[in-house]
Amino acid sequence: MFTAKVKTTTSAKKSTHQLHSISGTDCSEYSNLKTIIENATGKLKMIEGKLKEQVKSIFVEEYIKTGKCPENFKVQDESGKNLLGIVMDKYISCDAQKYELLKDVELVEEKRTFTFNTELLEKYQSVIENLLVNCSEIDEEDKPNLIEGIITYNVKKGAIEELANKKQGIDELFALIQPIVQLKVSN
Repeated sequence: MFTAKVKTTTSAKKSTHQLHSISGTDCSEYSNLKTIIENATGKLKMIEGKLKEQVKSIFVEEYIKTGKCPENFKVQDESGKNLLGIVMDKYISCDAQKYELLKDVELVEEKRTFTFNTELLEKYQSVIENLLVNCSEIDEEDKPNLIEGIITYNVKKGAIEELANKKQGIDELFALIQPIVQLKVSN
């Protein structure tokens, strides 16, 4: 039944948009600027990624050298231009696997959120006031599905400050907690 040959058809779509002429060269200029911005944005993201990796390396080196969380610092290239490197106490999301790796060093936390299954809640809204466990009006197979739980894992606020107090290497923990790095143009 499901192995029957499926007939496919292709149709060439014709543009149904009407073309109107306008004066000037704004369309051309817009198109050219849009291309320049897209290309520049790609290059900016590439350079930003390289700079952030360098800031992370310097941060970890300073952390290991001093044994304490470094302050924000400036980086300067050969041209003399400065950028402020900021390693924030905010983190990229944490998954269950990373949680397992970090829970023993107490840098992460587990948060559980419970919500009602809306479809089942509406189905049984007249009997919700009764004690759920003992309520005979709710089907036994629906009871376990009535309340849904969501577990999220987060790197704890202040984790960046605690790295020196942990037994594992600062560089390894830094890579696992993935603090957000920000760059600002500096004078």
